[in-house]
Amino acid sequence: MVIIFRPTANAAAEENLCRLKKLLGLDLHVNEFKVVHGKFALDNKEIAVLNRSMMQIMTAYASCIDTQVSDFNEIPMGSDGQAGGSKKIPAQPLIHAHNGTTSPDDAFVSVHYRDRWCWIDDRDDDSKFMFNLLIVLFSFKERGSPDAFTPVITVPAN
Repeated sequence: MVIIFRPTANAAAEENLCRLKKLLGLDLHVNEFKVVHGKFALDNKEIAVLNRSMMQIMTAYASCIDTQVSDFNEIPMGSDGQAGGSKKIPAQPLIHAHNGTTSPDDAFVSVHYRDRWCWIDDRDDDSKFMFNLLIVLFSFKERGSPDAFTPVITVPAN
């Protein structure tokens, strides 16, 4: 996998790109960098990334899905009595998944499970974006070998 930085359009963008390269310890005169799996890059023309597994990414998604399910008591509780363990669920869910007993009329995607329907509304652009991002991450994983690089959602730069 390679990251290519396009030529910048203005001085502010050039300054931001230069700062990013300095923060990542990259060669300031190169715009194409090999992405490698690991804690450390071998030289200043590589970007080393330790990625999350797809299971970790799916767990992060699942912990933030707003399902509005009436049978909430089936969700496993952590030792602190919180659903899914001790991590706080953000105020804004990553995906708003509706549910009901009848098939949805206007769903972007839907699934029938245990006599209920769950779906993402076709008008919910934020949830559609997050769902599509998950599909893209799965497609990256499918193309490679079991040891292949899997992309990361965030890269800390501070």
